[in-house]
Amino acid sequence: MSKGDGGRPFRALSDPYRRHILLHLLEHEALEVSTAVDMGETDSERAKIALHHKHLPHLESGGYIRWDREQDTVTKGPEFEELRIYLESLGVAEEGVLGAVMLISGLALALSESLPNLVGNLPTLVA
Repeated sequence: MSKGDGGRPFRALSDPYRRHILLHLLEHEALEVSTAVDMGETDSERAKIALHHKHLPHLESGGYIRWDREQDTVTKGPEFEELRIYLESLGVAEEGVLGAVMLISGLALALSESLPNLVGNLPTLVA
């Protein structure tokens, strides 16, 4: 994780499409983008545009995925492991209170690790 950007994992996970892609990659080697488009969106053309122009580029620029545009597939990127604790917690969170506690614990840990960087950059941010 880059210094001063503790919110980067949370931005990657903030959207249901991105979470769906990342959770799939947690359990599988690759994902066909057409599968991600079909994740329940009633307007598949709108979903395809959002994936291709917003969500996939966002995850790719963060290093979380590698996007093969010719094959229209995504695989884990070099920074994928940065999200593993959050993704595992999200997967368990669907199973009940224990998962929610684990997710909150993971978020608290990430915040405590990034807070010194955020506070250290405060004069720069305020100026």
